[in-house]
Amino acid sequence: MAHKAQLVVNRPGGRHGLAALALASVIKHDGSTATVPVSRQQLGWAITLLSPAEQCPGISHPNLEAWRALLDSGQSDFQAVFIRSLEDPASSAYDCSFRESLNS
Repeated sequence: MAHKAQLVVNRPGGRHGLAALALASVIKHDGSTATVPVSRQQLGWAITLLSPAEQCPGISHPNLEAWRALLDSGQSDFQAVFIRSLEDPASSAYDCSFRESLNS
């Protein structure tokens, strides 16, 4: 059974930079514009790393909600899109889709 990908868009200057930092640290991403494969285990580690942030009242955590839904979906691997600069060329079809969502 195919599951629809969960897309969480963290817009530049937004409130959810900690999620990107948590995921990037787990997958050892260097900060460049890239589409990076993420395993179930890595996603689980990122959830563990970010989950203490839920203790802060009044702040939503859409990344955690989406990541948990992805793990519950039964998928075995995922893609994370990082964009250092919107002037950088897209790194994949996932990146193109992500950039389109920035405009909506």
